[in-house]
Amino acid sequence: MNAFHHHVARLGANILDQSRFARQGGARRGLIWLRFLRLAVVLVFTPAVVMAQTVPPTVAPPAAAPPPASAAAAPPAAGTPSGGTAVGGERLNLFEARAVPVDVTGASVAEARDRAFTDGRVAALNIVLERIAAHGDLARLPQLAPNDVVEMVGEFSVANERTSAVRYLADLTVRFNPDAVRRLLRTARIPFSETVSRPLVVLPLYAESAGSPTVLWDANNPWRDAFAHLQNPNGLVPLILPAGDAQDAHLKIDQVNARDAAALSDLAARYNAGGVVIAKASGGVPGGDPVQIVLTVIRGIASPTDTVMSSSAPAGQSREDMLAAAAAVVADAVGDDWKRQSRQEVREPVAVTALASLTELKDWLQIRDALRNMPLVAAIELQAMTRDRAQMTLRYGGDPSTLALAFARQGLTATQQSGVWMLSLPHPPAVTQ
Repeated sequence: MNAFHHHVARLGANILDQSRFARQGGARRGLIWLRFLRLAVVLVFTPAVVMAQTVPPTVAPPAAAPPPASAAAAPPAAGTPSGGTAVGGERLNLFEARAVPVDVTGASVAEARDRAFTDGRVAALNIVLERIAAHGDLARLPQLAPNDVVEMVGEFSVANERTSAVRYLADLTVRFNPDAVRRLLRTARIPFSETVSRPLVVLPLYAESAGSPTVLWDANNPWRDAFAHLQNPNGLVPLILPAGDAQDAHLKIDQVNARDAAALSDLAARYNAGGVVIAKASGGVPGGDPVQIVLTVIRGIASPTDTVMSSSAPAGQSREDMLAAAAAVVADAVGDDWKRQSRQEVREPVAVTALASLTELKDWLQIRDALRNMPLVAAIELQAMTRDRAQMTLRYGGDPSTLALAFARQGLTATQQSGVWMLSLPHPPAVTQ
């Protein structure tokens, strides 16, 4: 087996026999029969179009070595690869709020419990709504009566219950009827998304002031600590804080500032992620200016998105509290940006045929990763491959008329010919004879 076939063999979980996809060209110049990658090779991955109530786990499994390009051949299991930390922990269901704390005092424990259940359901609904809709849009939502919220609940459970004569404390888990939540938002004409992004690796660069040195992997990086303790159960974009071990430390601050595509891609691949979030922060000194943030999101070969923001805090807050609030602002901004990209009517996925032009194996890996980052793409079915092209079927859960824009957002050149999408990287080299 030569090197090319060795690498191709890593693209699928099972390499099936006797595929008959031939290079098209002149009169019988020798058909290239390849014994790999038949129609049944299906690459399943996140983001998945979320149907019903189940969401794929948010992070991929641990790996002893940098994962192969085919690491997404099966849905990732819970856990964080390579020792990284999943920011905010695991989330299992888009329409479920877990471990919502309640603490209510009343005239009696019975009264306190009833109020706690009511307040807890309302708080749980807010968590679900903030998970799938942009924060700014929710201001248009009408005020709901407690009974209206109760009618939307599908399942309800209680844990860690503690009582006194007049006080009730517990953690509530509330699962809402998905159709009821969708109906509420549609009636208020609030767009929402049910598409879970591939995880992103957070790179927290911090400088105490404009003239201070920038730290990233240092043990005394309070900005990193803020992300390590961030509670983010609401995000459609799972965030991973890298382990910061010797292998991670090969990525230098200069490379991050320069947006070194190869270095950042290697880090994302190590954590089975779809890209990186570069979060540069300065300030956070008590009594000083607000925390200033420059946020850059890089997903594969798509053009980076940059956002400049600040996070103010009440007087008297510690640096830790100020940076914790700023980290929450970053998580919300990343999530809202994804919701704007992916908020479409979720529908049954349609089959879309695509043909990708390749000059070498890594072209396929880049194109495949770009497709995996597309909102509402539920699966890629790789049908066949030669040395210069790959034929596939995409399962797309959005409006097919939006595909051209979706390809462009991921940095792909795309044209449609006779119902087939022709895909390539932005600047393919000239074809040699």
